[in-house]
Amino acid sequence: MISSVIIFTIFIVVGFLTIPKITIQRLGKVGMIVLPIALLGIASIAVYGFNFLEIQLEPKYHGESSSFTNSWRTQDSLGEILPPGFQIETVMPGKEFSSPTSITLGDNGEVYLATAKGIFLLDQDLKRFTIFDSYEHQEYILGMAFNQGSLYVAQEGSIIRLQDTDGDNRKDISEEIVSGLPHHVYSNHSNNSITFGPDGLLYLTVGSTSDHGPEESSIAGSIMTANRDGSELSVFANGFRNPFDLAFCSDGTLFATDNGPDQPRDTLLYRPPDELNLIQKGKNYGYPDYFGYPAPWSDTESPIAIFPMSATATGIACYEGEMFPEEYKGNLFVTQWGSMVIPEQTGHKLVRIELQRNGDYTTGIVHDFANFWRPLDVIVYTDGSLLVLDFDSEELYRIKYKVR
Repeated sequence: MISSVIIFTIFIVVGFLTIPKITIQRLGKVGMIVLPIALLGIASIAVYGFNFLEIQLEPKYHGESSSFTNSWRTQDSLGEILPPGFQIETVMPGKEFSSPTSITLGDNGEVYLATAKGIFLLDQDLKRFTIFDSYEHQEYILGMAFNQGSLYVAQEGSIIRLQDTDGDNRKDISEEIVSGLPHHVYSNHSNNSITFGPDGLLYLTVGSTSDHGPEESSIAGSIMTANRDGSELSVFANGFRNPFDLAFCSDGTLFATDNGPDQPRDTLLYRPPDELNLIQKGKNYGYPDYFGYPAPWSDTESPIAIFPMSATATGIACYEGEMFPEEYKGNLFVTQWGSMVIPEQTGHKLVRIELQRNGDYTTGIVHDFANFWRPLDVIVYTDGSLLVLDFDSEELYRIKYKVR
């Protein structure tokens, strides 16, 4: 950005220093008007070309191994930026969950944890587990929600309802209630997370079919709702690129994370951020026209907070527990998977968003909270601690607060 401004300024200054050497008689009045406009055009083209070259030469990390991440994040640095009084521990040390992707709470405080090889059911003290559902080579489960005795899971392209009808802590009924959702049309975009709202409806996020447009699907890049049985599926809000997770606070306010473009190339000459949005029915949130804060004349909604490009905001939780200090109540916690398409290290952490409300206007102040490798999901546990799931380390972590 700074380089672009310098180039633009040089072209304009050189151009106008040249103008006095050209007489009005030689150009005429029309020429004196046209010349500055031409200089502005040439300067703009130069900046465009510079940005295009800069973007094309920028290294692209389309997929990073765990070794890439672990080369700069060590076990000693885990949680190192935690505020005073907070502690982090590993749940069930020594137990590695193969490629863990999602966690949710059951009705009685039990924890469901989805991995590449099955869904684990952890008991209330988080020391023992059973295998609720086992499988191999299953498409990743990126979202789960428990409601009225059933576990709902979001797989790539569908929503499935699982039930344990005989009380043995194992799934014995599996029913696909939603199918045909856009998935992997563009990159890894799919239907991601799910939750239930205070209205009893199932809410789900659906990624776009393009990096930054055009969008050809009427339901991609949206947040949708459906009944518990999957019926009456409809768009609740749209204009998202890749909405990942969503969470309600107790006052009924809905928030969702959204990932910005990762392939700007020659048609998007800036580094677009990730977003945190307050979701309202029927509203449009900018994609594919705007990323981050929209133009003043736009009728689309602004995010309440933004994150660095490629931070890859994933899981979200509204904190209303009793363990943390009072000032944390009503805050949001967001996991950031971390950079994959830019050389800089962004994300790889858990952040806290302090909400500030002024009438109908809400903004969020982002605070770093704890370092991780590839954090993917976060929930508030029954005792008020946070459970954070990390994909790279294949561990479940617990963050507690202890009064000193």
